[in-house]
Amino acid sequence: MRPGPTRPEFAEAKRELRAAHRRTGRRIWADLERRIVSGEASRTIVNISRLAKHTQEGDYVVIPGKLLGAGQIGHRVTVGALGYSLSALSKLRQANCVALTLAQFVKRYAEKGGVKIIG
Repeated sequence: MRPGPTRPEFAEAKRELRAAHRRTGRRIWADLERRIVSGEASRTIVNISRLAKHTQEGDYVVIPGKLLGAGQIGHRVTVGALGYSLSALSKLRQANCVALTLAQFVKRYAEKGGVKIIG
């Protein structure tokens, strides 16, 4: 049996994802939990340019890994990720985006439909 995630932010996200899946029955949360437990999340890196390319104004997006600051974004999105670079946070703030930890995102938006996974 594999031990679970050891980093605190991974463990908290795993708990919230499992609870959200049980509460809502939505497979998106189970899929994200699987990615975190398997170690895939620690290798997932997404740049702002990719986020901008695959989203529209008002989208809700989950990144099961880290968001880096390469590129620009010109529209407002709500993002939940395991980590952010300082430049990514700065660019999200400039575009009036909402940046949350993955656990915070799941607590607030577990019931929301149309959440996209990028990464």
